[in-house]
Amino acid sequence: PIIKHAQALYVETHKSEQAAQLNCERARFNIMADHIRSSAFLISQGTYPSNEGRGYVLRRIIRRAVRQGYQLKMPQHFFSRLVPSLVDVMGEAYPDLVKAQTNVESVLRREEDAFAQTLDQGMKLLEKALSGSSEKIISGEVILGHIHTRLAKLQPVEHADLQNFLREVLLPSIAHYSELAKETY
Repeated sequence: PIIKHAQALYVETHKSEQAAQLNCERARFNIMADHIRSSAFLISQGTYPSNEGRGYVLRRIIRRAVRQGYQLKMPQHFFSRLVPSLVDVMGEAYPDLVKAQTNVESVLRREEDAFAQTLDQGMKLLEKALSGSSEKIISGEVILGHIHTRLAKLQPVEHADLQNFLREVLLPSIAHYSELAKETY
């Protein structure tokens, strides 16, 4: 039921290409279903997203699931909208989950918003760094300073945009500065 609910949200957004895509994206839906279960149970037992300990693990679980949804272009707050399906499936066996449903939805919605804001800030930093370069070369100062520390925190390696950034911008920039170093020394 949880996967079907996630797929229904997907189909609601992508009506024309639904059948072919659903089979290709099955793994993403499985990740979302697994992660909504673990996230909801952690939150219902008093763990909240944070930057340390169990809260950090929870944050990473939530953000990995949300990234899967972003890859599928799911609607906003799709992850928190899966909670009712989870409660329908597991609520009888886990009554604490039923009691915590509203709180779980609220925590997940806030974390989805925080992650969207974090990604937006990271992309603005990247766009700003790239705006002055026609060759997609970022200065070493920016790579080692501002962008490096912020992107490392903002975008986990699994994120496709970061992989493209590494392949198309960072690696050519490193190669460019390596060539300059050879010429200088």
